[in-house]
Amino acid sequence: MARTFRVKNFERFQHYKDRNPPWIKLYNELLDDYDFGCLQDASKMHLIAIWLLASRSENKLPYDSEWISRRINATDQVNLEDLVHRGFLLLDQELHNAEQVASTSLAECLPRDRDRDRDRDRDRDRDRDRDRERKNAAPNGAHAGVVIASTVPAPTPPTPETELFRRGKEVLGKNAGGLIAELLRAKDGSIPLARSAIEAASTKHDPREYVGAIIRGKPDEQPYRVIV
Repeated sequence: MARTFRVKNFERFQHYKDRNPPWIKLYNELLDDYDFGCLQDASKMHLIAIWLLASRSENKLPYDSEWISRRINATDQVNLEDLVHRGFLLLDQELHNAEQVASTSLAECLPRDRDRDRDRDRDRDRDRDRDRERKNAAPNGAHAGVVIASTVPAPTPPTPETELFRRGKEVLGKNAGGLIAELLRAKDGSIPLARSAIEAASTKHDPREYVGAIIRGKPDEQPYRVIV
């Protein structure tokens, strides 16, 4: 199994509705896109080639840099992480088709995603152990699920950082963990300042672009952007 990704708003580049069209649209407005202009020259060409490749696969590709590099005949390694971070690509669910798995890097995911999954598994195991303790603590003759209140451990309150990421994903999207971490670093690790920025972003037309401008140190700029 491997993670997959898709091109954001790819239908904007489609000319034909059928799979595998002979060509796709490419707008000259791309030259005014601030994030596109910040890409390395190689990444710009990689992104355009990925748009072409996506048209052949119903906009669903494995999140595997080596596999993508071979398919688009790239001589440099494709930096999928940067393209995801800048919002050009969106991570999807896992892909079960083993024929699309190209190398050992197929199961690769962002470190922050691995940490998130590890924390989720740890919380799930803790909840399961807690339920088991409650059942074992029930007195003889008690109905299943009835537990003496004094035996129930108090729930662990969420930490400020947990609340920051929860609220950030509400405003910026469920895959915004990396963007929130970048914002926290830009605020020198201050959770209150990062939370304040996220609340301000929630009032903007494009919350992700607003947070991105803060990370780049240009919070007052409103750069042109083509949504891809």
